[in-house]
Amino acid sequence: MRVFTHRPPPGRPGGSPAGWPRRAAAALLLAAGLGLTTTGQAAPAAKIIGEAIEQAAKRSGKTLAPAARQAASQTAKNLATQYGDDILKVVADGGLETLTQGVKHGDDFWRLARLRPAAARALALHADDLVPLAKRLGPTVLDLEVKAPGISRRLVATFGDDAVQRLAQAPAADLPKLVGYAQKADSPATAKLLLDYYQKAPSGTAFLDHLSWKHIMSGGLSAAAVIAAFQVSTGVRDGLVTTAENSPETFARTVDRLTAPVRIGLYALLALLLLPLAGWSWRRFRRHPRQNDDTTAP
Repeated sequence: MRVFTHRPPPGRPGGSPAGWPRRAAAALLLAAGLGLTTTGQAAPAAKIIGEAIEQAAKRSGKTLAPAARQAASQTAKNLATQYGDDILKVVADGGLETLTQGVKHGDDFWRLARLRPAAARALALHADDLVPLAKRLGPTVLDLEVKAPGISRRLVATFGDDAVQRLAQAPAADLPKLVGYAQKADSPATAKLLLDYYQKAPSGTAFLDHLSWKHIMSGGLSAAAVIAAFQVSTGVRDGLVTTAENSPETFARTVDRLTAPVRIGLYALLALLLLPLAGWSWRRFRRHPRQNDDTTAP
């Protein structure tokens, strides 16, 4: 039986396959390259987390000690692992308070913060109020907070839960005015009338501009003031003035049509007031003839 053995060529060390030194060197370079790649991926992650914590500290107006910075970074890293890297922007924009509120309110807080990242700071500062409110009425609450901080809670307290959706598209500058005027209303019915006419007006902003804030702040808001502002904002009053100047007869007919519902209401009220008096008079009339008959009998 013939046995084949490997014999190295002349001048090459025994027991070393051809090209072994080059393959070994290549393997070492590959391993070193893999190590560098791993380190290169870890470094940016740590850097991004550090930058997020740094920005969060500035947002909160705080300076972190090394130990506190390390703890915050570890918390942020855990959050990114659980919820995704976009949570780091929420932390950066919301401030260090997000870490505390996130622990307190859990998934609800982070879900809302990711839905409305622009409201991260408002959530961080007022999570105790906004998280339950947004869970009940939806994330539109947070949209309103972005427009005017603190307004969603005031709207709900003044007009009720449906005000959040009704005013979701209102200009930011109108919201504090609307709430301020409503809080000076002489009754809840007047406050409701204010909101209704604000939405009915062609321009809610113009409607509010025709309300005299000086009079409201000093004497309160009446239903008459709301109706007058609505008429002016829709051009009804200006139209009546022009009609009165150019055609008095048309003006009289227009006023008659506009005041017809009021007159009918007054007539109905008068009838209700006079009805008991009429009944009393009728009963009194029926008693008197009997008394006269009794006195004339033989």
